[in-house]
Amino acid sequence: MQVLTPEQKAKFESQGFLPYGPFLRPEKIQQLGEAIDAIASGEIDYPKELIRWEPQAAKLAGSTPRKNLVNQIRYPHRHVRLFFEHAADPAILDVVEDLLGPEIVLYNTQALLKPAYHGVSQPWHQDSAYWPIRPFQLITCWIALDEATVENGCMRFIPASHQLGLLPHKAGRALSHASGGTAAAVQEVEVDESQATAVPAKPGWGSFHHCLTVHGTTANTAPFRRRALISHYMPIEFTYTGSADDKPAFPVVRGSRTGEIL
Repeated sequence: MQVLTPEQKAKFESQGFLPYGPFLRPEKIQQLGEAIDAIASGEIDYPKELIRWEPQAAKLAGSTPRKNLVNQIRYPHRHVRLFFEHAADPAILDVVEDLLGPEIVLYNTQALLKPAYHGVSQPWHQDSAYWPIRPFQLITCWIALDEATVENGCMRFIPASHQLGLLPHKAGRALSHASGGTAAAVQEVEVDESQATAVPAKPGWGSFHHCLTVHGTTANTAPFRRRALISHYMPIEFTYTGSADDKPAFPVVRGSRTGEIL
């Protein structure tokens, strides 16, 4: 069943991103947010190597709750069933099917947290600068769990940048616990920021973007936090180019092979 209008699909294809929503009802927003907070605060036992901390975490430890020191929770769908169920939500997959086709594989999930006042920026980059997947046909679904504003770090995109191919990136600040083909540092690309489009989002709303669309977020300078839940999808015809020892399980979430692990 097609859910995107011809105009929405054309916008995605030309611009490389599409604001969209709502995805989530208030009770689901609360449930997912509470689970993220429980991981970040240490209430849920979670692999330490899959949690990345704010650059100022060491400085702020002791005076700031632990949940406000976490920058990223990696692969939550592998460790908490709630997040896999979210990634396989028909409200998301119906749109992904319009963009990728009927056979859909879940590549990855993550929660990105921007604590009030000190949540770090994410420099301009393309997702495929990090990912060992070819061809460049992945789609990201980004959903705000708190209101995402210009002040607290909503998504920003460079329109039509996905048409430029994979651009040269440079390594920025170090990332802890890199694995699974993920680069060991933030990847950055130079852009003309005057061309950027900001996409604020209410809780439960968000956007889709192509894996080559240049995007980034500013630091959180606001007195309220910004949590987002992200899931990444790819067509069933893909090639993994990372280390065989680090290859994760890729579940098929829609199509004739749903339930298979690739």
